[in-house]
Amino acid sequence: MGQTMYSRSLTTNAVHIWHAELDQTEHSADLIQLLSADERYQASRFRNSIHRTRFITRRAFLRHVLSQYCEVPAREITFSYSAYGKPLLRYPTSNLRFSLSHSEHLAACAVTWDREIGLDIEKVRTIPDISDIARMFFSAHEREGLARLPANMRNLAFLNFWTRKEAYLKAVGKGLSVPLTRLDVASLPQASDAVRGTRIEPSQGPLWLMRDIKIADEFISTLVVEGENWTLEVASNYGISVKVDFASAHTSARCHNMGK
Repeated sequence: MGQTMYSRSLTTNAVHIWHAELDQTEHSADLIQLLSADERYQASRFRNSIHRTRFITRRAFLRHVLSQYCEVPAREITFSYSAYGKPLLRYPTSNLRFSLSHSEHLAACAVTWDREIGLDIEKVRTIPDISDIARMFFSAHEREGLARLPANMRNLAFLNFWTRKEAYLKAVGKGLSVPLTRLDVASLPQASDAVRGTRIEPSQGPLWLMRDIKIADEFISTLVVEGENWTLEVASNYGISVKVDFASAHTSARCHNMGK
């Protein structure tokens, strides 16, 4: 899979993010050997060769990343899934948590210990029917925010909101049982750190911190992590890490569930 961006050292309060280009057709024959029989069957069902290559590379990439921390060969890793479809490590047994996301030719994977985590990336592109989609999935506050923006900024704001919602759903692991219209992640693009936030259930639920992050040009990315006092490392295209300390960032980077 090329240069290793991190060692296996992942401290208790750290989050690592890896990313990979998926259009690696010259490596497909080697990468598919890392996949399980079920994954190879899924790959065979893609009629489009680009989509097939991206699937193979994405799954091999995930296995490669996890193997760096689990210290087992990538092909030996197995997965299980929650009732809502959230992927978990089955073998080896581990408290490592991870979240995989992909959009077009890019994949990214976030890993941490003992904290639920959600990552979403989206290629910046034109989304048709923004208003119709917003009516179905956005809160009133989010819809008002979109409406106030100039038309040329609305598409980017929509993608920001959507990516934050997806990352939150992945972290919580309850799928669409969490109504998206009651999940408010609104902030204008020019102040993307000002994400409103609170606990999912103020009396007892965990605290989820949300952060817009930069992984690659022309992509929008959001990370949601359970709890506070964690640090993030995002690798550049050249394998250089930049550390960001989020220990005191919770006042401006949280996720808000609006309740019933």
